[in-house]
Amino acid sequence: MVQRLAIFFENDQLQIALDEHGGFGQAKLPEGGYLMSSIRRRECPVCHISHLKFTPSNLVGNEWKEIDELTFARFHQGKLHP
Repeated sequence: MVQRLAIFFENDQLQIALDEHGGFGQAKLPEGGYLMSSIRRRECPVCHISHLKFTPSNLVGNEWKEIDELTFARFHQGKLHP
């Protein structure tokens, strides 16, 4: 999944990335789960440019640690649906 999302980000296909990530996830971590990912989206209220950041995390003990080498981000101008 990470490779597919990275390609979508690289090709400015961010709506596809959001849709695919949203369809893949679950609201609650399954029993024994130790990986999760998120796409954080922030939009400037003045220029309406969005910043999207994909972050996978790994459960280490009782804390979630970001996996920096698999994290990526991109700016996007245009409409995106949640």
